[in-house]
Amino acid sequence: MEVKKELDVKNMYHFLENYCEQKQYKNSLIALPFAKEVHQNQKRLGGEPYIIHPLSVAFFTIGVQLDSDTIISGSLLHDTVEDQNADLDLIDINEDIKKIVYLLTFVKKANMSKEECLDIYYENIRNNIEAIIIKLVDRIHNLSTMNNAFSIEKMKKYLAETEKYVIPLALYAKDKYPSLTNKLWLLKFYLTTLVNTTNYVINEEEKLIRKIS
Repeated sequence: MEVKKELDVKNMYHFLENYCEQKQYKNSLIALPFAKEVHQNQKRLGGEPYIIHPLSVAFFTIGVQLDSDTIISGSLLHDTVEDQNADLDLIDINEDIKKIVYLLTFVKKANMSKEECLDIYYENIRNNIEAIIIKLVDRIHNLSTMNNAFSIEKMKKYLAETEKYVIPLALYAKDKYPSLTNKLWLLKFYLTTLVNTTNYVINEEEKLIRKIS
């Protein structure tokens, strides 16, 4: 199984590398090996190599035709600072991409509740369309993979955060950026479908547990 996961990473990595070369995404070609190095010893809660997540986010933006050099770079780097405390000044990427990564880096401040910090976090993301797109796709991938990693209680909290902050973020972006309305609607559709389906599954599991007990 480990061999298959490593093969998946290699195939995804090389596909994205070739894609970025063809598109002449110069920043992405710098971000790709940096993200791989930063996340090399990190695993997701489900046990797979962590780099699969940023690669998947980048792939999804390509699939819905929302990719650009900035978005691919931001997708690849979006967890490097928050999870691994990476120094983006070590690589030669433009300042707009660094700004996006910092916008996507959640910081829990000691003198504030998590909810207050989340309010500020999502409000700041609202001001940058590239950060919005990456955040929406990041949440879609996390929602689609959390069943094997999260407890039911953690899933419920994650779903509640998604309903409170992320879906409204998609609706806001859809209205603010009319040229992207259809694509942003698609992201909102993915989000709501995942939330509704997962809530239904959780409710059914809890009914079964109550029945058994």
